[in-house]
Amino acid sequence: MSDAPEERQEPEGSHEPQEAGESAGGSAAGSSGAGPGRYTAPAVAGGVVAAVAAVLILPVLVMAGEPFAEVGECEDLFTEGFVAELHLDGVRVEELERDAGVLPLEDGLACGDVAGGSLSAVFTVLDPGSEPWDYSGAEERIAGRRESVEQLRSGAEEQRPFNMAEVEEIEAGDGGFVALYEPPAELGTEYREWTPTERGRSHATAFFRLRNVVVRVRSFDDGEPAVSGAPLGTATRVAEGLAERIPEVGEEGDPEPDDTVGL
Repeated sequence: MSDAPEERQEPEGSHEPQEAGESAGGSAAGSSGAGPGRYTAPAVAGGVVAAVAAVLILPVLVMAGEPFAEVGECEDLFTEGFVAELHLDGVRVEELERDAGVLPLEDGLACGDVAGGSLSAVFTVLDPGSEPWDYSGAEERIAGRRESVEQLRSGAEEQRPFNMAEVEEIEAGDGGFVALYEPPAELGTEYREWTPTERGRSHATAFFRLRNVVVRVRSFDDGEPAVSGAPLGTATRVAEGLAERIPEVGEEGDPEPDDTVGL
């Protein structure tokens, strides 16, 4: 079950302008006429800019870090406490069997809700090459998925009984985003049969990357409570939580790459 091309033939910020007159050195002191103040202000502003740039750049350098050799096991990632923090009532997460309906890749880790089938998470560790580490493969994977989302705004049919209804940025790793999918009215029955819960009205899929790890989180509506688009919030919470969880339980090092055929 998937909303990505490989899985069921399914194709898969901003800069605020400165206000008028806002510029480095544009202070009252600098407009008072000739004098030391005219020349001191730009120097101070330049120092502030440099300091701010250093603060902004440092986290990026820290976040890059060593590649992950593995992300841990499902029981390490989805502990009782972690599941409770995410308000995933009734969800019991375990490692899933590798079959075409659940895990669309040759290798990798798949965790899912074995109680109701409402949640799954797939983790793929990609080969970063040798130092300096190259994470472009993971970046391209995320970029490709994001580009493919727009293709699912229309064209639902029996084999893929849903359209993309909404897409949002999320605060999970790098390039994180989540998309909500819903069936057109005439395919509601087909959609419910397609979902693992067999009674949902929508599902959502989130993607993000951490260094050389690509993560896909999918949440299905279980029909209760009757909140439209509820999986969007669930997929977002889980993805953002996992982005913090992986560095806590994962192991850094030169990994044995997963032999993936898709995500």
